Amino acid sequence: MKMKKQIAIVAVAIMLMGALVAPPVMASAGDKTIDVGGKQLNLIGIETIDRADIIGGKGADYECTISGNLDPYEGYGYGYSMSEGVQVRIEITHHSPSDADVVLGVMDDEFNFLEYIVDTDHNGRAYFPSSSPFDWYTIPVDGNYYLLVGALDTGFSYSGWLCFHLD
Repeated sequence: MKMKKQIAIVAVAIMLMGALVAPPVMASAGDKTIDVGGKQLNLIGIETIDRADIIGGKGADYECTISGNLDPYEGYGYGYSMSEGVQVRIEITHHSPSDADVVLGVMDDEFNFLEYIVDTDHNGRAYFPSSSPFDWYTIPVDGNYYLLVGALDTGFSYSGWLCFHLD
């Protein structure tokens, strides 16, 4: 009898844990396209990440490494639930070929851009919200957001960081 009770407690704990760690931002890339100045990017992937300190924490910094390969006119989204006032920055510290135009931006939960840039510096690095690695974009209201990395005419491989700052 004691063993059955322990098994039942463990089963309930596992179910609760699954509900607590499930990503709050849900979407599938499917047939989604994103307009970038009249050019259409096909969203080839979406990665949702559940971080409690980004949702409601204060006084913390968080960085997440990113990397991937994009063909021309492809984009990849990283989804987060974030509170109003969270500051975000996208840092692509290396992309190859270096002459690729890189799209970086923040989208709402319906994949509409709130703000984006097309980095045309062709130096192998790209930053959002500006060409400075020290600027931040501030999330306007609590909600689900996607941080996008995209390729225009030339595909590229990339590595870098998604950076978050909470006052």
